[in-house]
Amino acid sequence: MFEDEYLKQMQREDEYYKRIEISYNLKRGHKAKKEKNTQLLNQIEEFRVKNNVHEPKCISDRLLLYLRYGIDSFGLPWSQDAMLNNSVMKLYGLVRGDMNYTNKNPLSVASAILYISCIISGKKISQKDISKIYSVAESVIRNYYKLIKNDFNIPGIDF
Repeated sequence: MFEDEYLKQMQREDEYYKRIEISYNLKRGHKAKKEKNTQLLNQIEEFRVKNNVHEPKCISDRLLLYLRYGIDSFGLPWSQDAMLNNSVMKLYGLVRGDMNYTNKNPLSVASAILYISCIISGKKISQKDISKIYSVAESVIRNYYKLIKNDFNIPGIDF
């Protein structure tokens, strides 16, 4: 009887993680990656509740939440650094309005936007640091960086 309850609990947890992965547009991976993604999403959820941010209902809301989470994780002042804030919001507005980015992983897009914004505003944050915060590979940040730079012809940054 105890085993039946345990199995039911495990099934409920697995369904919960599936719902998280679907709602946050994550791909199913091996167990270690799944645990890392779940840990990241739990941290983002704690950040959302702590900062009184509304529940994301669409991809653009999630993208903005991920951007705010990344900026907060580095201790960058969201409201005080006007150059960083302006570059993040301009890039967010461009990406949000482009239909090519609606089917992209918002964590990857947010990591690239944060990286580009740090370059524009003169912050010394590496791709490696951003990849640790968002749990994405450095190559993903590089690829999205090139994609966004080419799609929107962003001046002032070089490869």
